[in-house]
Amino acid sequence: MNNGIRVKLEKQLVLVGGGHSHLEVLRQFALKPMPSTHLTLISDQAQAPYSGMIPGLIAGHYHFDESHVDLRPLAQSANAQFIVNRVEYIDANKREVHFNSRPPLHYDVLSINIGSVPHADVIGATEHAIPVKPVNKLLAGIGTIKEQVVQHHLNSDQNPLPPFKLAIVGGGVSSVEVALSIQYALTQSLPQRPRNKDKTTAFTIDIYCADSMIMRGHSKTARHTLTTLLAQQHINVHLSTTITQVTATTLFANDGKQYPIDKVIWATSASPHHWLKETALSTDTNGFLLINRFLQTQSHTNVFAAGDIASSVDCPRPKSGVFAVRQGPFLAQNLQRKLVNEPLKPFRPQKKFLSLIGTGNGYAIASKGLFFAKGAWVWRWKQHIDLTFMAKYNNFDNRYAKFGFIHKPMYEPKSLPRFDSSSLASVIEKTMEKITKKDTKKNLRQLTPQNSPNALDHPLVPDKPHEPDTMRCGGCAAKLPSQSLYRVLRQLPSSG
Repeated sequence: MNNGIRVKLEKQLVLVGGGHSHLEVLRQFALKPMPSTHLTLISDQAQAPYSGMIPGLIAGHYHFDESHVDLRPLAQSANAQFIVNRVEYIDANKREVHFNSRPPLHYDVLSINIGSVPHADVIGATEHAIPVKPVNKLLAGIGTIKEQVVQHHLNSDQNPLPPFKLAIVGGGVSSVEVALSIQYALTQSLPQRPRNKDKTTAFTIDIYCADSMIMRGHSKTARHTLTTLLAQQHINVHLSTTITQVTATTLFANDGKQYPIDKVIWATSASPHHWLKETALSTDTNGFLLINRFLQTQSHTNVFAAGDIASSVDCPRPKSGVFAVRQGPFLAQNLQRKLVNEPLKPFRPQKKFLSLIGTGNGYAIASKGLFFAKGAWVWRWKQHIDLTFMAKYNNFDNRYAKFGFIHKPMYEPKSLPRFDSSSLASVIEKTMEKITKKDTKKNLRQLTPQNSPNALDHPLVPDKPHEPDTMRCGGCAAKLPSQSLYRVLRQLPSSG
């Protein structure tokens, strides 16, 4: 043994969750590796969904791989250990991440980006409702709904049956997008019927909103346009209706009314993961992690958080994937600075952000303050933004990315955007600066669905789900990070 060799212990940086912010952290570490740092990614799913493309996936405009980032090659590019497992508990005082099926993992710096789940404290919601998050449960549930609606449709040809009743609980943007996307997908997947029978009679979709309006926080124009479109697509909206209990066949409302259902999707306001309550990390009254302007938790400066799971003390903002994407570069930089004890940089979120809302039929709506636009060109604009974002992380190769090359994806999107994005961005930038409320109302046009690409039949989820990783023995050398092992072996005398 060479006693003259000294191995410097590396700092342990652990990322919990494969959210939008952590995708950028992995990319930045791949572009600029940090010496003496061992990076570990923990996620219960090997494919991370991009929330902006899930409605398009449901409607049939995208394949599964187009709307998900494969975390394995991205982690490999960042020289990160990837653990596919579910976190059960974080001991912030001992600096340990605990699992159900493997030993605890020590960390020096921790980052949490695990998103949120729908608020489901209603009796029976957990047992009978399909949650919009996690996305894999939503996609599996919609696949079941699609099969049942088609079978129901075929059976009604022989014996007249009442329509299949789908309920969606929640009145936010996600409820509206999911409703419109499912409506389009079901209509496209149903077989042709005799001319005197309409496909829309095979099923009904009802949205139950506890608020007095849908999409609160968006402009009156955006709400009116989407309300009109929902009515045109025969999607019923029940305002000021709070669901108090769910069974397999019935929704019970606070006013005593009962609504028969066949399936229900739960798309209520965001709620934190239950296991965070057991940690010593500081949370707000709703259970979300409290963070400062540097994205650090208030109670532990070596623990960072981003995305829906975090609640900013200095700049509170609504839960939106937009902020998770914007936080990514700042989180990556501050994690690197924390590891070398350098001053951190503050993240200042914008007060207003652009919302691009797909309507399922090849159209979309753009809304930001008084700015409003709609049409097929907005959908192509949204596609361009989404596909550009995904191209940064899918098939990532740090050998070329550092030189600015954009990689061609392994698959081609079904609906390829065709426009000059630079000129469009310039036009919209100038329009948003000059637009007034009067001009917005003057230029409003009725949104009417036209012929759009048919939704192709394809599975919403992959055939083989990834199983959680178990603890494997790779020999004593496997416990040492590759860079440290290489440096040590290089100093050993060569055998003659």
